[in-house]
Amino acid sequence: MYTLRSVGWLVACQGLLLALLLAACRESDERAPSETAGAASEAECQALRVDTTQLAGFVRRIQETAGKPTPGAFIGLDDWSITSVRAFGHCLSVLALSWANHLEGGIVVLDSSNTIRATGWYPGASRVVSAGRGRFAFVFTAVKGPGIVEKRLVVRCPLSPDIFLECLDLLIESYESVQAYEGGPENAAWLRQTAEMSFKGDTLILFRRAVVKRPGDPVQSEQTLGAAKLVLPR
Repeated sequence: MYTLRSVGWLVACQGLLLALLLAACRESDERAPSETAGAASEAECQALRVDTTQLAGFVRRIQETAGKPTPGAFIGLDDWSITSVRAFGHCLSVLALSWANHLEGGIVVLDSSNTIRATGWYPGASRVVSAGRGRFAFVFTAVKGPGIVEKRLVVRCPLSPDIFLECLDLLIESYESVQAYEGGPENAAWLRQTAEMSFKGDTLILFRRAVVKRPGDPVQSEQTLGAAKLVLPR
């Protein structure tokens, strides 16, 4: 049997619980619009539809800014890619362009009015992607010659809508081969390393692999090197 005092405490506890539930609901309702607006804002930031006739102008701008020679005739691109990032309230498009057999190239940052905000010289630039928080990442050819290729991954972080500085630069792909002076093809040797990149929040994740061919080995060996994680500046 409940006493008058116990009934009073029960009613008080129920009232307190109801008040807490109502406060939580109000806080959730107040938070939801801003979160929805943020998601919508990111969704609305889409890369520009670039006309291929504009690409020659981007190439010339990259060459001029980097102090490189600007040939009179544009011979075309080997590769180009585009992504979008949102930085300081601006929706920006980032292009990576590669030409001259991947020996020349660079990046261009455009705003929504198609105005160039920044450029950079990166031979063989390709595979540009958003890296979150206004950052973008791409791969460029650092070394290319007989029996050797090195590609590096660069992440550039925004300091303003016009300034993107390198906040990460690392080797992501490499290939080097050696041919023995004596013996046949079985004495050739090479080492190839590759990595697949992905971004989760502020973390870059690299899934690394290697292919090794040693002198005298009839076949090459393939190795999975696991994942490496690097935290990016915010």
